[in-house]
Amino acid sequence: LTPTCQRLLRMLVAEPRPSYAEVSAALEMPIGSIGPTRARCLDRLRASVLSLSAFPRAVVPGDNVTVPGDNVTVPGDKRRREVS
Repeated sequence: LTPTCQRLLRMLVAEPRPSYAEVSAALEMPIGSIGPTRARCLDRLRASVLSLSAFPRAVVPGDNVTVPGDNVTVPGDKRRREVS
């Protein structure tokens, strides 16, 4: 991920969760850009993870994903999203 994506995602998962005004000031980013940028960063992260995994496709509703070698099954995402 780009440094901007890394900083943004780290801030958005911090505890206590910062306000969008705090994120905006810290990253010098307009408040209205935070949500769309977060979505693009998560899409890039998802694409990166999928490219490294044994599952080169998007997870669709109802899918349960079991990682080979693990005994963990992860419920499928509730949304279908194209990853480019």
